[in-house]
Amino acid sequence: MNANISKLLNEQINKEFYSAYLYLDFANYYASVGLDGFENWYRVQAQEERDHAMLFYQYLQNNGEGITFEAIAKPEWERGDHMTPLKKALEHEKLVTASIDAIYAAAYEARDFRAMQMLDWFIKEQGEEEKNAADLITKMELFGGDSKGLYMLNSELKARVYTAPSMTLELRRPPIQQSNQIKRKGDQTMSLINKEISDFSAQAYQNGEFRTVTKQDVLGKWSLFFFYPADFTFVCPTELEDLQNKYAEFKAAGCEVYSVSTDTHFVHKAWHDHSERISKITYPMLADPTHALSRDFEVYIEENGLAERGSFIVNPEGKIVVYEVNAGNVGRNADELLRRLQASQFVAEHGDQVCPAKWQPGAETLKPSLDLVGML
Repeated sequence: MNANISKLLNEQINKEFYSAYLYLDFANYYASVGLDGFENWYRVQAQEERDHAMLFYQYLQNNGEGITFEAIAKPEWERGDHMTPLKKALEHEKLVTASIDAIYAAAYEARDFRAMQMLDWFIKEQGEEEKNAADLITKMELFGGDSKGLYMLNSELKARVYTAPSMTLELRRPPIQQSNQIKRKGDQTMSLINKEISDFSAQAYQNGEFRTVTKQDVLGKWSLFFFYPADFTFVCPTELEDLQNKYAEFKAAGCEVYSVSTDTHFVHKAWHDHSERISKITYPMLADPTHALSRDFEVYIEENGLAERGSFIVNPEGKIVVYEVNAGNVGRNADELLRRLQASQFVAEHGDQVCPAKWQPGAETLKPSLDLVGML
């Protein structure tokens, strides 16, 4: 990791713990004046800030970086009326946003795309934090001027409960060899063939633009979902370039191609901008940072937050008709994926026929019947 990025992330751990101290001090103030709802709000907020610190801590650990714990400063703010902590909170959140933005800018300059991917979550989180702080000030201005309004607002804030952050960073361990070809439920094995994909909404990078792709975009036509572990890796760009070389033929067959990884759409763009191979890609590159798609197609690797090399042909009804999952060190062949698509389309149109091994469009097919039993 770039030394400056490591230093900035270490400093951010301290800032997040300071935020927790500050919000606990706000909670302490409101407890002293009998506003237990406001106290609860900031106790929960303090827990969230501790969570943020631990996310940075775990990220540094997962990347083999040393962590230095400096002294946490005493919260300093002038007590005033009940509005004072609310305004101080908004001011503080803006400072935290500026700090995280600065780390993101440094990561971009250092081409540390892994750090950028992690920081994407914090940037979105800070937008929510600033909005919540500003909304609380607005409510206090509207309703805090009289005892009844203040009582109602206090009751509302008392209902807030702690929710763990949506982003998790587990301790990174060596990948465990596993097969995702089938899943087990009790003592039964269940294939993914004919499974209907779940509703989804994912950001995509395509032709210099970001756009949203949903299940509705998939229904009504054939699709290939092409999962791969991560951007800026080794086997992946060779596969994606190979797929691009066949993209026109997939499109001619009425099939859209979607590459999918757990990177964000911003990282897809950065890779597209900096890789000669990836710059050729014109099909949608789906972002799955929440792992919703990877989990639905059952290729998500819990141990490292990446996806297996899974290829899934989905019919116009949204059902999986062909799939395979390769080991991470084995690349795939776009020619074979195209052949499987064409075979799937043929048997979907000609329900009384089947395609033998190595079948190609125009070649002979088979019609299962009693006459064929034992003849092949």
